[in-house]
Amino acid sequence: MKSWAIAKDIPVDSEGSKKRPRTTEKNPKTSLGVDVARCLLSTLAIVRQTRAATARTFLLPNTDPYIVAGAEAGKAYALASKGIKQQAPPYVFVATAMLLALGEDPSASNEARASVIAFSQDKHAPKDLLPYINICRIARCWDKFHSRFEFAPAPLHVHDPALLYFVQTLVARGATELFGLAPRGPLERSILQQLEALRV
Repeated sequence: MKSWAIAKDIPVDSEGSKKRPRTTEKNPKTSLGVDVARCLLSTLAIVRQTRAATARTFLLPNTDPYIVAGAEAGKAYALASKGIKQQAPPYVFVATAMLLALGEDPSASNEARASVIAFSQDKHAPKDLLPYINICRIARCWDKFHSRFEFAPAPLHVHDPALLYFVQTLVARGATELFGLAPRGPLERSILQQLEALRV
């Protein structure tokens, strides 16, 4: 436990206290661009931390029926929403498709299918899921044969049987839960490369 404490006797000029020198830039436009890039990197890092703290993340094959259903719902939403204002964000359409897939999955338990049927009794449109689900997102990852799936029920509904059975079914099908921060995305990596090139 003592090693957790901050050492009080480290000299000020020790190796651990050295800060990375910043290159002074005389061109105000370049300097402003560097500051904006740093601010964006900081914001993106906070976003990744927030996502890791609020959503559970799973790795599933692209061919998994749940991923296929969710991805197709996302594509259908994109096509249908061109020039039309939708009543709900795309993630609830993805969630609707994946929950419907659970209700039709013969490999799911009877309890899981029954919970989804009961859950959907008073819900007549995707927008009705807004109070129940905050995040339902499918994204590509470093492995082109797999997808990242992020899921977060609303705080008041984290123990809803249908949503619990949904996650349990994914795990039973072989979904791998990922922990910690997500890796940097293409935008973050690109900004870091540009800053490194400028040696700032």
